[in-house]
Amino acid sequence: MMIRALLSASFLASLAACATAPEILPFEVVSVPASVETDPMLGQGDRADDPAIWVHPTAPENSLILGTNKETGLFVYDLSGTEQAFLPVGRLNNIDLRDNLAVGSNDEVGGMSWFTIAPETLEVTHLGDTLIERVEPYGICAGMVDGIYTAGVTFKDGAIELWQATIDASGQISPSLTRTIQLGSQLEGCVFDDVAQRLFI
Repeated sequence: MMIRALLSASFLASLAACATAPEILPFEVVSVPASVETDPMLGQGDRADDPAIWVHPTAPENSLILGTNKETGLFVYDLSGTEQAFLPVGRLNNIDLRDNLAVGSNDEVGGMSWFTIAPETLEVTHLGDTLIERVEPYGICAGMVDGIYTAGVTFKDGAIELWQATIDASGQISPSLTRTIQLGSQLEGCVFDDVAQRLFI
């Protein structure tokens, strides 16, 4: 499998320091307000977490926003921010997608939850879950590695697992663990660069 893993770390000054000494910055600091917001997720505490945007292949105005709720599951919104669907799959933490297949890290099942998006109906369907032996899947990212759908799952113990997945004609998902990379600190976010065949962690 042709892919390189890169560990990226950034150390940022506090916003307070930036506010008191803006002259040390080599760029102008500007505020970027939200032009659209999604409907709020009901409940208390830190619930809304990670989003992924599915772009409709022929009608971009019909694109969807997938948003995880760390207590209950997956919310689906249209581009106006209006809730379209809710899938109660459990404690879904992070989510990512390629084409019409999305994957999320799910603490409820101790693994990955798989979803498909139908361009014709805009319906998001839960395909099922893949259990993972390592404790507490944390972050997740999706990419195409050598033309194969690949999910990267990160863990608090510093590991990242790479899973390849295919879907057959009946909609059955078939994931398989292909590689484990062990790094030295807790991991969460990751992103694939499909063109350069790199994984940023």
